[in-house]
Amino acid sequence: MVNIVKNMENKTENSKLLLENRTNLEITGVSKVVSVNENKALVVINGTKLSIGGQNISIENLNVSDGVLQLSGTFDEFKYMGKNVKTSFFKRLFK
Repeated sequence: MVNIVKNMENKTENSKLLLENRTNLEITGVSKVVSVNENKALVVINGTKLSIGGQNISIENLNVSDGVLQLSGTFDEFKYMGKNVKTSFFKRLFK
């Protein structure tokens, strides 16, 4: 398993997932790549975690400055997992 932690400064709130023939995937608006292995990729898009499942998943290209990630493999699952918003203990305490 390859763990990649890249914080990317994304200047736009827009994101796009482009899947071609279930084998090539391009994602824009990526702010962080949490992890990638053969069966799963976990990325953060505009503060929301996205889990991508499949087989033989690998990173083809990662453009940090533009927030663009290109993956190859056979993709069969996309699951949004909620916001990735971190708040301090005191902000949660004094809501």
